[in-house]
Amino acid sequence: MKVDPKPGSKLEEKGQKATEYRLKEPKTAKGRRTVYIPAVVVDALKAYKARQKEEMMQTGARQPDGLAFCCHFTGAPMSLNAMSGSFRQIAKDAGLNVTLHGLRHSHISSLLMAGVPLKHVSERAGHASVSVTADIYGHLLETMDRATAEVADGPLREALDRAGDTRFDTQRKRRKSAVGKTAIRNIADFRVNKDKFG
Repeated sequence: MKVDPKPGSKLEEKGQKATEYRLKEPKTAKGRRTVYIPAVVVDALKAYKARQKEEMMQTGARQPDGLAFCCHFTGAPMSLNAMSGSFRQIAKDAGLNVTLHGLRHSHISSLLMAGVPLKHVSERAGHASVSVTADIYGHLLETMDRATAEVADGPLREALDRAGDTRFDTQRKRRKSAVGKTAIRNIADFRVNKDKFG
C-alpha cells in the first residue's frame, strides 16, 4: 500500500508516496489454503531460513510475521521489485527466460500435462472455481484431450483385433465383403467349368 514517505527522504523531495507491504486477506475465500510443496523445496527453504536467521541476528532485524522472504537488515517484507529483480538475475544465470509470475503458469501447466485432475490443480492454484482454470488453460486442455484420444485408440484397436471384431473397421469390413464375393464367383466358375469339361 502507498504511505507517506519518511521525512527528508528522496521520495518526499519528489512528492512521491512510499510503498509499504503488509499482510492482507486473499481476494477470494479459496485463496486462503494449504499448499503442499515438494520435499526438495522444503529442504531449500530450511537452509535459507537458517542462513537468514544468522544474518538477522547480526543486523538485529526482527520479522514478527515469520516471513521467509524479507529484508535481512530491517525485517520488513521484501519489495516486489527487489524480489523480481533477484529472480530475473537467477533465471538469467541459469539460462532461463521466465518471470517470477511465469513460474506459476509453468507449474500449473506441468501439473495438467502430467495428468493431475483439473479440480486438484484449480484448488492448488486458488482459483475461485474450476471454470476459471479451464478458461485460462483451455488451449492446453484441448491439446491434452487430443493426446488422450490417440492414447486410447491403440488399446481399443488391439482389443478389437484379439476379439476378431471388425464391426467398427469400415475398411476391413469392405475388404471382407469383397473377398467373400470373389470366393462365391470362383466357386460358381468352378462348377460351370466342371459341368462343361466333366
